Amino acid sequence: MGYLNQAIAIDPNYALAYSALAYNYINQVDWFMAPKVAAPKAKEAAQKALGLDESNAEAHGVLGIELQWYEWDWVGAEREFKRALDLNPDSAEAIGYYSWFLPIMGRGDEAISDTRRGLHNVATFDRAQWQLGFHLYIHAPMEQGDRAAAFIHRSRSELLVRSLFPRQSIRTKGKISRGYCRSQAGDIAWRHN
Repeated sequence: MGYLNQAIAIDPNYALAYSALAYNYINQVDWFMAPKVAAPKAKEAAQKALGLDESNAEAHGVLGIELQWYEWDWVGAEREFKRALDLNPDSAEAIGYYSWFLPIMGRGDEAISDTRRGLHNVATFDRAQWQLGFHLYIHAPMEQGDRAAAFIHRSRSELLVRSLFPRQSIRTKGKISRGYCRSQAGDIAWRHN
């Protein structure tokens, strides 16, 4: 974040530096900073970026995350995610975070179909494979469990899988229990991406 602050000091009108700073702050939530510290800083930086350049997709995405995670403003969060995707339909972050938002709203099927978009883009492919596998595992009919596992295992995100399901990974040597996933889906979708 130091380099981003230096860039802003050199050019206070550099919108991309503000959106990158916002993204860094939002990813500090629960990991390195308390949400009450990081989330308002993320929102402030995202709003500054949008004040400089309303077409900044990354800033809209961060604002969507902040509105979802911190303010629980579901309507505002969805508006920002959709705006980010309108501006940059291939944004890995916007596709990913929106795919975590949808199940919380009871729209797991939409999460699956929206996540499939990321499979068509080299930059988002690995992340989309893992997320699609996760959403199929949680929201699809039970007979799609094998397809879900295949998506997860084809991705290179084994470390992410183990970080999301640490106790279960230890008990099952990395094989995730469908029931455990279902019981943890709300918390995981809300807290991690």
